[in-house]
Amino acid sequence: MVTGSIVGALAGLIPRRKTGCAALLFIPLVMVVYTVIELNDPSRTPDAQDSLYLFFNPLWPSLGALIGFGLVRLIRGLVLRKVSNGR
Repeated sequence: MVTGSIVGALAGLIPRRKTGCAALLFIPLVMVVYTVIELNDPSRTPDAQDSLYLFFNPLWPSLGALIGFGLVRLIRGLVLRKVSNGR
């Protein structure tokens, strides 16, 4: 979740909002690829919860990214508002 929030915060620093939101889509995709690689490890024994990993592994980093993105956009908006009022 911490890594997701850091990546979300970096996406929030992108000046264009649509580009930043599009960057957030890569977090669950990367986590699904990571989970598939982890589940296909030959030294790992399969168990009944493997299908749940594909759902829950991308969930927490994605939530962290949304929180980080929102906080950075909020702080950035407050700073820009204060700078524009100060002129």
